[in-house]
Amino acid sequence: MAADLHRFGLSKADIGGALDLLDHPECQPVHDGGDGWAARLAACENSASHIRIYALQILPQVLQTRAFTKALQSAGVLPQGYHPERTLAAASAVAVDLTADWALLERANGGPQVMAEQLTQLLQRIDAGQLRMRIIPANSAAIIPGTPQLSEMWVANHRLFAAETTTCVLYVTGPLDGGAYAMRFDEVTASALTEQETRDVLTDYRQRYQQQAAGVRP
Repeated sequence: MAADLHRFGLSKADIGGALDLLDHPECQPVHDGGDGWAARLAACENSASHIRIYALQILPQVLQTRAFTKALQSAGVLPQGYHPERTLAAASAVAVDLTADWALLERANGGPQVMAEQLTQLLQRIDAGQLRMRIIPANSAAIIPGTPQLSEMWVANHRLFAAETTTCVLYVTGPLDGGAYAMRFDEVTASALTEQETRDVLTDYRQRYQQQAAGVRP
C-alpha cells in the first residue's frame, strides 16, 4: 500500500488505483515519512477536487501567500512538510473548506502588513467562492488531539484523510478509520462560528492589522 501511495504524483488513474486498494473495511493507516513525503502530499492536494482542512497551529500552506510562507521560513517555524507545489494558485479550481483555530489570527507572522495581506487573500477567496472558512472560538475545547493539521480530500472520487505533523503524514481511508476522522471533523466544525460570523471576524482582524501597519494606535 505504501508503494502505491508513493505513486500519487503520476496520474489520477494511478491515484484511483491506489485508493481502490486502500478503501477496504480492514485497511490499516499508511504512514509516509520517507524522503519526498511532502511532494507526494502536494500531488494529492493538487489532484483533489475538494479539500476540507482542520488547522490548529498554522494556516495551511495551500492557503498561504508567498510573503506569509517566507515569514514562517524566516522564523524557523515552517513545518518540514513545506513544498512549493503545496501553495495553490489564486485561480485554482480546488475548492477548500477550512475550520481553523482562533489563535491563527492572533499570531502576527511576518508583521501587520503581511497578516493584512494574508487576510485579504482569504477574504478574496471567500468572495470568489473558492474558500469556505469557519473559525473555532477561543473558548472552545473542540480540537482534534495530536493532529496540527488534518485534511479530507476527494481524489479520483475517493475520500482520503491525511493527518499531518511536522515530519510525516498518515493516510487513512475506508469506512472504519476514515469514518472516525470524519466524525472528528464534524465535531470541531459544529463548534465553530458560522461562515458569515467568520467573515466578519476576518474583516475585523484585517482592519486591525492594516491600522497597525499604518502606525495607527487602537
